[in-house]
Order: sequence, then structure tokens, then C-alpha cells
Amino acid sequence: MAAARVLGSRDLLPLVSAYQRGTPQEILELRELLDAIDLAGLHALLLAADDTYPATCFAAFAAFHKRVLPASLLRVAFTKSRPAAVYYALVHGNLAVVRGMRTSSRAAISNSQWIIAATFGHFHVVEYLHRHDWANYDPRAMKAAAMRGNLAMVVYLEDLGYWSPHVLRWACTAGQLHVAEFANDRETTRSLGAGTINDVVRSGNFPVLRFLHENGYDGFSDEAVDIAAARGDLATIRFLNDKRRLRGTRNAMLGAVDHNHIEVVRYLDKHCRANDIAGSLRRAAACGHLELVTYFCSHYEGETLLVGALEAARRSLRVVASRTLRERLEAVVAYLQRLRPTPPADDAACTIQ
Repeated sequence: MAAARVLGSRDLLPLVSAYQRGTPQEILELRELLDAIDLAGLHALLLAADDTYPATCFAAFAAFHKRVLPASLLRVAFTKSRPAAVYYALVHGNLAVVRGMRTSSRAAISNSQWIIAATFGHFHVVEYLHRHDWANYDPRAMKAAAMRGNLAMVVYLEDLGYWSPHVLRWACTAGQLHVAEFANDRETTRSLGAGTINDVVRSGNFPVLRFLHENGYDGFSDEAVDIAAARGDLATIRFLNDKRRLRGTRNAMLGAVDHNHIEVVRYLDKHCRANDIAGSLRRAAACGHLELVTYFCSHYEGETLLVGALEAARRSLRVVASRTLRERLEAVVAYLQRLRPTPPADDAACTIQ
């Protein structure tokens, strides 16, 4: 009776067999490969929704994947290397190993089986988890599918009953327009928030930004113009100006100056009223941006402006380490000195006889 139970057990039979025959060298070598994998590092990339996560996973398991055979994988999965074997199975969609996943294995991979399976688009694994592990569902599985643009997985998870009201936001911040369009049809409100709009602008996803405007979402603000200016994204600045009547704050021009975006500075100078010209000139001088300094000085006059810019450039010269930047700052100082009017002869210092 006991023997029959062992023979019918998916867990015990491989262990007994391994004990009777000893552990083959092949299995030991495979275990060494698995034990060397940094699961915590992979998990950190997963939770951060890092774009490099899939490629990093494939690279981490590459040597193991090249050598392992189906039978060997099942053997390794019933050793102390089980967590790494389960992680490998989730990455590569090996359902046979996932079926043998136990509570200890889930804990060892931080209960991230749903997220991993959704990230790599393994529908058969997700289906199995839905049937047998639904209590451990993690909404970040939907987030992973949305942010990686896997619309089919998003639809599948919705069909299984795992829809999230955050899908639109996730898709927009990741630039996945087709997923955003799908989520838009399920939205009952047009309240998205400035944070999401700013993230879209920050990532340069202009088609998504236009989509959100055309569908009447809120959250557009002057801060979005500031972000676009720092990125040098003139198309977005024009769009926000024309369609949303947004001009940006004083930080828009300052950010454009910091990154030497001359065309953005020209546009803001013409269309925006919140610009700090004196501060922008000082910032341009301190950064050694001669073209910008020339632009400001050709459009604005004043001894105070010149003095402030000269002081800013000279302060930078005192602490600069880069030879290239030093040369740029010296060019700015020379240019500004040429612009300063020569003091009248009467103002020359007196000499007491």
C-alpha cells in the first residue's frame, strides 16, 4: 500500500529514485548553475517594471537553459534548488514544474508567479494559476501586461475577472497606446491626474498625450510644459500651448537653458510671460552656453543683466574641473566683457600729487 502511494506521488517518487541511485553529476552541475542565479536581483527588476527585466532573466538562465533536459528539470525541481527551478519554469513557460510549485517555493520567489507568467505572456501558465492559485493573484500581473504592451494578456486577464482601474494609467506611462485605447473604452471618468500626464510628457510619448487630450482627460498643467522644456520637446510644448493654453512657469525656460535647448528658449521667450530673463541669462552664463548668452544679450539690454551674467560665469570658472567647460566659460566671459560699456575718462581713479 505504501509503495503504491509512493509510485503515484509526483513529489515522492523522484526523491526516492534520486536517493536510491545517488545524485548524478549532471544534476549537481545543473543545481550549481541555478544556485548561482541572483533571484533577489531579478525580483527587484520585476517590481520596478524595468525594461531590461525579460532580457536579464533570459541571460541569467541561459547556461542552465542550454544544458537542461525535461527529465533533468523535473529532477532538479525536487531538490533544494526548487525556487530557482520554479522561477526558470515561469520564465520559460514550463507548466510541468509550475504544477509542482509549493508554498515554500512561492515564498522563495516572493509570491511573484502571477507577475512573471504575465510578463512573459504564458497564457497556459496563467490559466493554471487562475484555476489553482487564484487566492495569490497579484494586480501587478495586469500591470506587467499593460506596461509591456501585451494587449492579448490584458484582455485575457480581464476575461478571467482581474480587471484593474489603473490599466489606463499604466499603459499611458509606458507609452502603450493600443492598450490605452482598450482601457479607455472601460473608463467611466476622465479624471487621470497631473502625475500621469507628467509621466507621459517625461517619457516623450506624444501620441499618448494627444490621445488623452482628444478624449477629454484632465491633469494637464503648466508643470507639463516645464518638463517638456527641460527635455527639449518643442512639439509637446507647442501642443500644450495651442490645445490646452498652457504656457509653463519660470522653470520652463530655466530647464531649457540648463540643457542648452536654444529653439525651446526662443519659443518660450516669444509665447510665455512667466520667464525669468535675468535668471535665465545667469544660468546660461554659468553653464557656458555661449549661444544662449548671445541670444539673451541681443534681445535684452541692461548693465545689471551683464554684471549678473559675468559674476555667474566667473563663479563657475573658480570651481570648474573640465577643460572643455573652462574654455566655454572663458568664451562667455570674454563675450560679456566686450559688451560692457567702457567707463568715461572722468570716472578714472584720481591720483593725488
